[in-house]
Amino acid sequence: MRKLLCALLLGAAGLAAAQTVDRAQLLADVRTLAAPAFEGRRAGSAGSLRAQDYLVARLREAGVVPFGADYRQRFRLGPRLQAANLIGFIPGTGASERVLVVSAHYDHLGIWHGKLYPGADDNASGVAGVLQVAAWLRAHPPAHTVWIVLFDAEEAGLKGAMEFFEHLPVPRERIGIDLNLDMIGRSAERELYAVGTWRRRALKRFVEEGAAGASIKVLAGHDWPDTGEDDWTLRSDAGVFHDEGLPYLSLSVEQHADYHGTGDIFEHIDPDFLEQAALVAVRTALALDRGLDTIRR
Repeated sequence: MRKLLCALLLGAAGLAAAQTVDRAQLLADVRTLAAPAFEGRRAGSAGSLRAQDYLVARLREAGVVPFGADYRQRFRLGPRLQAANLIGFIPGTGASERVLVVSAHYDHLGIWHGKLYPGADDNASGVAGVLQVAAWLRAHPPAHTVWIVLFDAEEAGLKGAMEFFEHLPVPRERIGIDLNLDMIGRSAERELYAVGTWRRRALKRFVEEGAAGASIKVLAGHDWPDTGEDDWTLRSDAGVFHDEGLPYLSLSVEQHADYHGTGDIFEHIDPDFLEQAALVAVRTALALDRGLDTIRR
C-alpha cells in the first residue's frame, strides 16, 4: 500500500509540474510547416522533403533517438514517389518492455490546380504538439520507452501507418497504446475530442487526468459505431492501430470551414487553444506512461 501511495503521489506531482509548454516553439513549428516553402507537404513532393529535413532537425533538438542511422522509414507510393515516416524513441527508465507510441501525420494535400493547401491545423498543429510531448518527456524521463512517430501519407489512405506496422522496430506485442494528435489548433467551441474510449472504457481515466486543469473542453466521442454519430475511428492513423487490435487515444477537433481547404493557414490557428491542447497531450502522455502496464488489449 505504501508503494502504491508513493507512486500515486509521484504521478500527481508529475502532472502538476506539467503546467506549461513552450508556446513560442509550438507556434514556430506550425508556422514553419504551413509556410509556402513547404508546398503543403504532399507525400513524395519537394515540399515534403523540406519538411522531413526540418522535422529531423527538430527531433534531434528534442532529444529523440533514432532507431538506426536515420529517423526516416522510407517507402514507396507507386513506382515514382517515395515517402518517409520519421521514427525515434525516448528511453524509459523502468524495467517494463511495453512502449507508448505518440504520433501525428506531417503530410497534407500539397498544391492542386495551382492552389496551395498549407495544412496548418491538418496537421502541422498535431506535429507541433507531438514535438512538445517529446521535449517534455526527454527533460522528464518516462518510466516506459516512448516511440515518437511522425507519419507520412496519411492523406493517401493511412499508407504511412500501414508501412509502420510492416516494419516495426521491435515486436508488435510491446506496443501498449497509441496517443495520436490530428488537428489540435483551433475550435470555435473550444472543444477537443478524445477518440477511443467507447470500445475501451478504462481509457477514460487517462483522458480525465490529461484534461485536468485545462481551460478548453475535452470530450469523449466520435467513436460510437451504429449510433448515427460521425465515427472518426478510421479517419486518422490511430485507425490502423485499431485494425491491429491495439488501444489508441486520438486527440482532435471537429472539422471546421477550412478543413482540407486553402484557408487552413497559420493565421487561422488559435494560439491559446493550441497551447492548451498541447498541454492536454503532454499530461495525457504522462498519465499513460504511469498506467501503461494496466492497459489491456
